[in-house]
Amino acid sequence: MSNAVNASVSGLMAFKRAIDVHSQNVANVNTAGYVRRTVEMENRPGAGAAGVVVGSGVEVARVRRLVNEYLIDQSRTARSAAGRAEVLAEKSAQVNSLISPDSSSIQDAMVSLRDAFDALASQPTSSFARDTVMSRLDTTIAQFKDLDSRLQAYDREISGRIAGEVDSINGLVDQIAKLNRQIATSNTTSAGENPALLDARDRSLDELSKKVALRVLPIENGMVSLSMMNGRNLLTGLETYALVAIPDSFEPDRLKVGIKSETGIEDLLNQFGGGSLAGLLDTRSQLIDPTRNELGRVAVGLASLLNSQNKLGTTLTGAVGGNLLNTGSPVVLGHPSNAGSASFTPSIDDATKLMAQDYSIERDGTGWIVKRASTQESVATTGSGTGADPLRFEGLSLVASGVPAAGDRFLLRPTRDAVAGFALAFSSGNAIAAAKAGSIAGSGDNTNALALAAVFDKVSFDDSQRSVRGILERLAGRVASTADSSQLSLEVQALSAEEAQSERDNMSAVNLDEEAAELLRYQQAYQAAAQVMRTSNELFDTLLGAVR
Repeated sequence: MSNAVNASVSGLMAFKRAIDVHSQNVANVNTAGYVRRTVEMENRPGAGAAGVVVGSGVEVARVRRLVNEYLIDQSRTARSAAGRAEVLAEKSAQVNSLISPDSSSIQDAMVSLRDAFDALASQPTSSFARDTVMSRLDTTIAQFKDLDSRLQAYDREISGRIAGEVDSINGLVDQIAKLNRQIATSNTTSAGENPALLDARDRSLDELSKKVALRVLPIENGMVSLSMMNGRNLLTGLETYALVAIPDSFEPDRLKVGIKSETGIEDLLNQFGGGSLAGLLDTRSQLIDPTRNELGRVAVGLASLLNSQNKLGTTLTGAVGGNLLNTGSPVVLGHPSNAGSASFTPSIDDATKLMAQDYSIERDGTGWIVKRASTQESVATTGSGTGADPLRFEGLSLVASGVPAAGDRFLLRPTRDAVAGFALAFSSGNAIAAAKAGSIAGSGDNTNALALAAVFDKVSFDDSQRSVRGILERLAGRVASTADSSQLSLEVQALSAEEAQSERDNMSAVNLDEEAAELLRYQQAYQAAAQVMRTSNELFDTLLGAVR
């Protein structure tokens, strides 16, 4: 008789606990990050005699969260990819709006400038035509400077956002470490696993995965360790490793990302795989820098062609033509760890051979090794770098001074700073050499004016395949393509993230129909256990009555 009573009592307690759990699920149907729970029950061991063993009822073994780690990993990976794509799509759309042919763009200014030179060829002695050329040159310069200024503003914004993301990532990692400690404490006491703590940690991990791609590994006592896709740990149980926004070694006004280690701060070299942090760094390296470099190359190329052609003609006063435009010079930046005293004086030998690239230069033994900064691809060079024998490659010339040490490193930016120095080199329209060489003052000859107008469409660049206007058109096309592909990637990644989350929710989110069915099932079980209790009481009362 006592077995029946014990079994019914244990059933009442277990089924009441199950009803409580599923009621909690229903109450949290709209709670973000809540993972539904289910009750796992097990038979309570019993005792018997004469070879017959009867159990002593049921008990709740544990309350289990309904999760699938594979689906969780998939959803976080998709979140990281979408976070990166979102930043790239945002910034590429902004840059495209600045440089698109559909806007009032730099391309329009170039067309107007060429038309002004054409008009000058029609009236080579006209002061109005010469003033118009000067005005159009001013407008073109202003367009270049405005575009470059906006790109620099985006670059500064990226540095600010990097600092913000680093702070946010560190805060989330610290929060996860605290939850690790609470979860471990819960798991090593009689309280057992705490689903609310696990939910809170998962919410923090989900938020963190939007910012940086993660590997999450379970370790002892229910804790997790975190590492980035480059293999560096962010969290090992309770020990955190903080990210740091640090100045770039060559360009201190720009921030990049490092990580604190036992030996100091280590540069992470932009290897993050996904998340908004990777999106910011990729935007800089794949969009902002290449666009500024190409814009500078156009400015240098246009100035070089116009200057060279103007020097082949005669001005309105009968003098030999001179430069029409100035640009900023190439810049060489030394690494702060350089042990030697070497420095470089860079110059442009041939603007038509320039590439929209930055270069790394390193001292190796007794020579210099030049590589493309973006890919580390080696670049063929000639010369030793002395004044008598400059280091030459891809339209550039470098003369070294001082004493270099092995391993010294430099960054060469040939064109990125050109627009900063873009300006008129003359103050009067009379300096435009419209006439052919040797013409007398005021001759009315337009030979060189025609040649000046022709330089805009002269295929002098990229192995005689493109003109300055062609370079601009290709730049606009490349930015537009990046904007389109980034938007498409965002749509695909967002859909992928949505689908991954949906699969995860199918497993873990509260379904009211299922909860209603579970509540009904446990209600019926509870009522049955209560009926067993009543039956046991009636049997016991009957037995007592029989022996009175």
